[in-house]
Amino acid sequence: MKEPIGANVYGSKEGQDQVILDSGRLLFHAKSDYIMSYSDKGFSFSTNGGFHINGGDKDETSITHINTKKIYLGLDAESKGEPVLMGDLTEQWLQDLISSLEGILDTWITQIGPLMWPPAGGAAQVPAAMSNYVMEMENLRKGLESIKSKSVFLIKEK
Repeated sequence: MKEPIGANVYGSKEGQDQVILDSGRLLFHAKSDYIMSYSDKGFSFSTNGGFHINGGDKDETSITHINTKKIYLGLDAESKGEPVLMGDLTEQWLQDLISSLEGILDTWITQIGPLMWPPAGGAAQVPAAMSNYVMEMENLRKGLESIKSKSVFLIKEK
């Protein structure tokens, strides 16, 4: 056979050991323990159809761990992808931002707004106009929990 050109190409260098299983269907079943596999240089799965990893339906045992330095989701993710956000850290940052904006609104409504006078005379309606934003800040705060995934979790980088 020819020298391999990529992980998805069959072949080996002359004299290199290799096993090729070619069949209509292959099934590996471990009745009471794990199926484990190891490769020194890489591990490639290729399919023209779907790729599924099923862990059962028991919440306490149906988990999937992927332990590696980087994970790219999608073929172009390494060159065109964007980093994902950490849910709890992003939520805390947004909580702090909303708190700061609420502080600015409160200061505007209670201290700055009453001091403003429109050109025609009379007190400005700044506090009433700003009260809509106070409610919007509260709605944003209530919605923060919903932006976090319930099924995908990342470890905080060191």
